[in-house]
Amino acid sequence: QLRCLIALEDYQEALTWADKALEYLPKSASVVALQTIALAREGRHSEAMEHSDRALQMGGNNAIVWLARAWALRTDRPEPARRCVAKALEVARNKPEMLVEIAVYFLDRAQFGEALELLQDVTNRRPALAQPWYLLGVCHLAMGRRPEALSAFEHAARRAPRKKLYLLALHRAQRQGIFSSIWRKL
Repeated sequence: QLRCLIALEDYQEALTWADKALEYLPKSASVVALQTIALAREGRHSEAMEHSDRALQMGGNNAIVWLARAWALRTDRPEPARRCVAKALEVARNKPEMLVEIAVYFLDRAQFGEALELLQDVTNRRPALAQPWYLLGVCHLAMGRRPEALSAFEHAARRAPRKKLYLLALHRAQRQGIFSSIWRKL
């Protein structure tokens, strides 16, 4: 639930639910790490660092704890953040859902090549998942690869036909192609 709320960018609700979760799981480094990500994405970096320190002290040697540390370090400390992401990747190599989380981090940082590599790996290993296809389309679009983006959005829409976000992305990419060809002809 916390991951969903963060993905929806409802950080305050994620923080509220994280506090509730910690009442039942007071030693959960993963919950504290998710709080860290919510705080960092909301721009509350000093609080995020405090939470990240806490998650690491709790013995959280898992991918989400390392990824949360990278989020907390902000863009002004790229080298330590890169090392944290490398550690998260080392721990999460066989967990597609975690690779998607790391790809989102790369997308947020406009590191499209890194995101692309992870998303292609996930879509190859777990082709039935819609979200990685959608994110792959976002990545291709950001890199100026419209045909590849269209294909990825089509895969996402086929796998989750009721998901409006995926259908909207597909339609926008299709329209963009139509308008681009008209503009080139003019």
